[in-house]
Amino acid sequence: MSKKWTKRFCLGAAFMAAAAMLCTGCGGEQKKDGGSASSGKKIVMARANDSSNLDPMMAVHNDDLWMMNLMVEGLVKSDDAGKTIQPCLAEKWDISADGLTYTFHLKKGVKFSDGKDVTTDDWIYSLKRIRDTKDGAWGFTMENMADVTAPDANTLVITLKKPSSAFLSDLSLFANAVMPKAYCEQKGPEGIAQNPVGTGPFMLKQWDKGQKMVFVKNPNYHEKDKPITDEIDINVVPDDNTRIMQLQGKQIDIASDIPFNRISELKGASGVKMELVPSTESDYISFNYKNPKFADVRVRQALAYALDRQAIIDAVFFGNAKINNTFISPAAPHFNANVTPRDYNQEKAKQLLAEAGASNLSIDFLVYSGNTRDIQVVTMLKEQWSKIGVNVNIQQVDSSVFKQSRNALKYDMLLSMLTSDITDTSELVELICVAKMSDSQHTGWNGTLQQQAESLVKKAAVSTDENERKTLYGQAMQLVQDDQLIIPLYNVPYAIAISDQIKGFVQTPLGNYRFENLTK
Repeated sequence: MSKKWTKRFCLGAAFMAAAAMLCTGCGGEQKKDGGSASSGKKIVMARANDSSNLDPMMAVHNDDLWMMNLMVEGLVKSDDAGKTIQPCLAEKWDISADGLTYTFHLKKGVKFSDGKDVTTDDWIYSLKRIRDTKDGAWGFTMENMADVTAPDANTLVITLKKPSSAFLSDLSLFANAVMPKAYCEQKGPEGIAQNPVGTGPFMLKQWDKGQKMVFVKNPNYHEKDKPITDEIDINVVPDDNTRIMQLQGKQIDIASDIPFNRISELKGASGVKMELVPSTESDYISFNYKNPKFADVRVRQALAYALDRQAIIDAVFFGNAKINNTFISPAAPHFNANVTPRDYNQEKAKQLLAEAGASNLSIDFLVYSGNTRDIQVVTMLKEQWSKIGVNVNIQQVDSSVFKQSRNALKYDMLLSMLTSDITDTSELVELICVAKMSDSQHTGWNGTLQQQAESLVKKAAVSTDENERKTLYGQAMQLVQDDQLIIPLYNVPYAIAISDQIKGFVQTPLGNYRFENLTK
């Protein structure tokens, strides 16, 4: 979901400051014997940003979402490849012939990390909380649930309003995990946001805001001999160079958010494994569809034709991204590989602008201040579009201003990205094509093509024929392209550098960290 803006900072060659941090042990507390804090049964990971809200129902940013599966679990889960659904806290399930009743047979003896038994009352409370909380971020995944009941202590029955091929995939979402009813009612939303209690392999022991999170082994975990590691520290280290130097200096074991200009270097570094994890991240440019500047589709199409995406990939990502012609990743099960591309063609762009009578076009382009990668992309975009007579004013704003402007549709253009949270295509296609989903994901899309696309995805949502669903979703993707609602850019991997002493690191294409088998 495009909610997820992960700011990447690169503050230049601040090597003296970074070296000073290394000398003083910043980011890794030194043991009395002088060894690294990440020795033995503790593993230390550094990332660019801290989390802000750990309530599964309210969390919307990757820095929050990717922590969830360490702490909470649902009836089912995605596999490590992010492709299929597997049992989790339900050992098996039955689906009625009409597709409206799901009967889940629960795993016995499961406890929360605080030692209390998981009951069907907890399940009913958790799923209804997600569905019925009006300001929750993920209620749409359960809005099709008519009711949830428990005929006995080991069985959960969910009835749907209408059949849904995506329902099991929706249930795998972290938001639909079980949490203790008594704890949640006692702590309230603020308390849950700071310290959720679940059945996952780890539990949150300490959170020093802006500095680090400390996760320790859940002593009540339902999988025997898991997790392997006693403690995982997630440090916040905004500077790219510092994270890398800490990894090379063995202060940390894992560094995420590696800048693409350092990948080649780290691939050849001693003691380091450089991994490009396949992801569902797809980046694109959002138009404010309601802005009069872009009322003529030919203007939007001209800007797409005038964009040299491969040049951006080569310069900013050092070749470590792939051109994408739609708004979802090629890894999505219903990806339409035949969406009509608009490849780089300056003459075609000039022709379309002339036909639209759009001379001296000036665009304010909103970008996160401090986000080096996005600023580089927009700087190149500004130079490319100047060649067709379009002026771009780069407006760098902080995250709060960015989100307010985007949500209120008070912008011209901005960079966006989507990453999927479930194995099904429905989540992202509905975000873009269904008008009530945050104004079609903060674009303000309306009109005949939007209505056609919304009708298609709603039909796909209730179809049980996967070939039909692929056709319907593919048609909706083509309508988005026909109306040039966005300019698709590229699919980007997750760049992670890991000590060669670490084994069992798993980040799924959906972004989830799976650390049950993480060891050193």
